[in-house]
Amino acid sequence: MTPADILDLTCRGFGVTLDAMRARFPGTYVRKARASAIASLKQLGLSSSEVGALLSMDPSTVRYHLTKRPARHPLHPPPAQPSHETAPAQGSSSAGDGGGSL
Repeated sequence: MTPADILDLTCRGFGVTLDAMRARFPGTYVRKARASAIASLKQLGLSSSEVGALLSMDPSTVRYHLTKRPARHPLHPPPAQPSHETAPAQGSSSAGDGGGSL
């Protein structure tokens, strides 16, 4: 997959144009699309300078976006997180389990 493919998929997935993602002051929804594109391009192995050149951004701004919570790409949802729920230990009872009468 090429950087152009990633930009095209991101634009189509978010319903925005590449010109909108390159805008100096994009709206909130476009910023989410841009953040998703930045993360995908970095995963492809591009440097912050290369990503910045593709999106008309300063490389330091690209790095800033990478420190924020990653955007969810509509075409590539994040991997499922393992559940941290645990079963209650055997032999233990929770409060209100037939302990006494009122």
